[in-house]
Amino acid sequence: MLQPYLPGVRIWLDDVDEPVDVDVPEKSVVDSEIYLYCFTASVASSLKTAGGKCPRPLRTASESSCSTRATNRGFEDITEVEFKTYFKGKTDSGQIDSGPTIKHILREDPILWLGGSTQVFALTSVNMVVLRLLQSLPYYDRNNTELHQGLHLGSTLNSSNFSYPSKIFACKDNAGILDFVDELEEEDRVKVSIVEDDFFITHPTSDVKDEVILLYLNDKVFQDTGERVSRLVLKALEDGNKIVLVQEKDADKGHCEFEQLIYKTPQDLLALGVYSDIAIPLYTTREYRKISMHLVLKKMSEFSLSGKNKKSSKNLRSE
Repeated sequence: MLQPYLPGVRIWLDDVDEPVDVDVPEKSVVDSEIYLYCFTASVASSLKTAGGKCPRPLRTASESSCSTRATNRGFEDITEVEFKTYFKGKTDSGQIDSGPTIKHILREDPILWLGGSTQVFALTSVNMVVLRLLQSLPYYDRNNTELHQGLHLGSTLNSSNFSYPSKIFACKDNAGILDFVDELEEEDRVKVSIVEDDFFITHPTSDVKDEVILLYLNDKVFQDTGERVSRLVLKALEDGNKIVLVQEKDADKGHCEFEQLIYKTPQDLLALGVYSDIAIPLYTTREYRKISMHLVLKKMSEFSLSGKNKKSSKNLRSE
């Protein structure tokens, strides 16, 4: 995915999924201007199997003048301490101090790679990696002002023409929803009503639906005392209200895989199709966060009866 945006640049590929015993000439690494290390779940698994033996090309890159940049796939906000749990510093000749290698890799924060995601996230990943690579090249090191404006791939996010439902609700017992609502209201001209679980019983809705429910999905969803969240969602679904699903992707904020979410979800909600729409991923990384918030606003706009604007940001689709 990077080559089209770096014309004239020669890219040499190591096998990132076999990081321990690859037979590659160390000269290939030394002669490279930049060594891009992609840390994936399969790499992590291979490192554990090998007892944390540090990949030889990575050691060579850290010991040479080669600039090393790291990306990770599936490990948002990985820290130096967490990274060290995978690299124990072993080599073929015995134990070494992995500290210098780790510090060399993490001189800059790794970029969360979403190249296999939908177009808007994938292009942003490419944009972030290409910009980081260009910043590492001698020319831009000497002429750094040329990159002050950054890079931009794809269409500009624009919510100015969005029109939202007349009523947007969230259940106060939906763990984590309050912080998300605060952020959403700052993002655009929306007002979210925080309600109790019996709201749709005490406030019957009309036949004309212009209401949506925000449901924040993390490891605490539907685990509240008294099952208040599930009762509110059940009544909303029975009344024909739309549900906007937002899935937390940060482990520190309770991310869990969708299979786990389904396991936590009451059967009556599953039967009514609570997950019939695709959940919008909510990332912590600033560049991705902006996209996530835009997609939530876009989804609510699509459910609005007062002005469904589906022309704006046509190339953006939900995750």
